[in-house]
Amino acid sequence: MMRNTVLKGLLIAAALGLTGQATAEPAGVDKEFVGSKKCRACHSEQYNQWKDTRHAKVLRQLYTKDKHSINAPWGTEAEPKVIYTSNLDRKFTLFMIGKKYWVTIHDKFDANRDQSYQVDAVGYTAQTMFFTRDVKTDSMLNLPFNYWNESTKQERWGNSFDLFWYEEDGSLASKERRETFDQFNHHENRCAVCHMTGFEVESWKEYPKLGRSADNTNIWSGAEFGIGCEKCHGPGSKHIKSRNKADIVHPESMMDDSGSAECDQCHQSGHSINYNNGFWSELPIEFDANNPEGKGHHWTPGEGKLDEYYVANVRKKWAGTEYFQQGKSYTMQLMDTKHFENGMTCKTCHDPHTQQTRKPANDMCLECHDDGKTTKAHQGGAHVQVSANCIDCHMPYGMISFLRSTRYDGRLHVFKPIQPKETLAQFDYLKSFTNEDADPEAKLTKSWKQITADFGGCYDSIKFPKNVHYCTDFDLVPHACASCHQSERPRPGKFDDNEREKLIKAQQRYEKLLQHQHKSQDF
Repeated sequence: MMRNTVLKGLLIAAALGLTGQATAEPAGVDKEFVGSKKCRACHSEQYNQWKDTRHAKVLRQLYTKDKHSINAPWGTEAEPKVIYTSNLDRKFTLFMIGKKYWVTIHDKFDANRDQSYQVDAVGYTAQTMFFTRDVKTDSMLNLPFNYWNESTKQERWGNSFDLFWYEEDGSLASKERRETFDQFNHHENRCAVCHMTGFEVESWKEYPKLGRSADNTNIWSGAEFGIGCEKCHGPGSKHIKSRNKADIVHPESMMDDSGSAECDQCHQSGHSINYNNGFWSELPIEFDANNPEGKGHHWTPGEGKLDEYYVANVRKKWAGTEYFQQGKSYTMQLMDTKHFENGMTCKTCHDPHTQQTRKPANDMCLECHDDGKTTKAHQGGAHVQVSANCIDCHMPYGMISFLRSTRYDGRLHVFKPIQPKETLAQFDYLKSFTNEDADPEAKLTKSWKQITADFGGCYDSIKFPKNVHYCTDFDLVPHACASCHQSERPRPGKFDDNEREKLIKAQQRYEKLLQHQHKSQDF
């Protein structure tokens, strides 16, 4: 699927670099962030489209004039609620003190070591994550539990950032370990830059072995919670005074030059242009070589090229394939398609204000693919009767965010149907690591041993695996038919002849469909 490595590297550089030509006075330079509410006065239509979207609500500060609350089952002061997480069986007690939300994190063995925290912010949409303000460092710590918001028959609570809070046996981490890890277990190091607007790190601190960590930031004193107007349009202080269009960034007008840099900064994983410690430095920033613990230079839209600050990370792929499995790889996926070569960017399909596609999926595709023959070839058979649309086959759910995810929570953006025979080839590849004679030192062999040691934890709940990291190593990339034809989708973790036969039959069905389409085109 992917072109050669050299060409891929050039494409990545193009996608993350074509962010508009620098001008004598870029629209985003030497201005201050003012917040989305300031934009509402003149741009009420766009503001109202945006204010209830996932972008607007991705991170919410509690106890402010916005009156945000926690949309998860919570206890009261009189009747605290005890919960256990489904993946690691950790115990938490949820309660209120006055009008404020609190949680007690329990030590598995010693109640005297339990710790209680006020919840000061919540975030995300598929799941709710919880954060507390660390008064000592004035940072925002990630609390080690989350709530899955999707409607299910039972409440589902899970763990996140568990390693920062617990020892392997379930006891709470020692004071010494917490003092070390609290320097990294905060939102500022990795996440805030994409879930806040106007967020900046004022200074950094270097730690032995663990590397550079955000020290002083504006997370509680100036940054806007959520993805606001200025995340894509740049700082607005000059524009709201002058009302001059030249004093604000217009991503649409930059399209020919930039592609979608304002999207790439968050929807494509990357790291600083001149620093990378593997996990924490996912920020578009150029550090000062003479003062590496200083503020550095943060990128904002309209201020030079994104690739002057940010280098794309190559994300995890489906084992044995060239398809990306890990989220935040959308730029790399798109760039390896004919759609990109013909000028498609994120904004071709997605409206950044509403967070909806500009038209329903089929209508969106038919703007370019309505050549008569193509439409006719897809009109016959049961697919029309069941209202199947283009993206069911061309964009199946096949993405995973390994930090906070369910299986298959995002659509692939390669736009070509993945044939069952491709999944069959992956099936055979993975099966080789389940055999008794598999190389014991191979990463996938070790992963399979982890899975089989806790088989139920990985596969009892397909959507909510116990550990989304190793449990999904032996998942199969969804082929074009798998979204609807579940009988032609092997059971996860099963590599016998019966499961393999499902893919053979799926390929036979797929080839019959192709024959029908060719006949329709020739008619």
